[in-house]
Amino acid sequence: VVEPCVELHEISFQSSLSLSPNPNNGNFAVSYELLKSAQVEIEIYDQAGNEVASFDYVDTKGSVNHNISIEHIAPGVYSVRFIYSERSHTKRFIKTNE
Repeated sequence: VVEPCVELHEISFQSSLSLSPNPNNGNFAVSYELLKSAQVEIEIYDQAGNEVASFDYVDTKGSVNHNISIEHIAPGVYSVRFIYSERSHTKRFIKTNE
């Protein structure tokens, strides 16, 4: 099996992905590092695979922080999909009533 090469900017992005706090009440922050300016899409899915929210950002090089507010969704476990440089990475979080 031959694996495609991963570029340095992709490794930096993936290793720097953060979502906090977790669990949360629908308000949380995502952060990551970019070695070059880029478009980043953030999609949030429920456990059934339904998209409940999406955000598109054009970010500049460096440390990036975005505050996300999705208080309107029901409590449960959600997946956050980060799409960057034609690749995606997923993190999970728990949304509470508090």
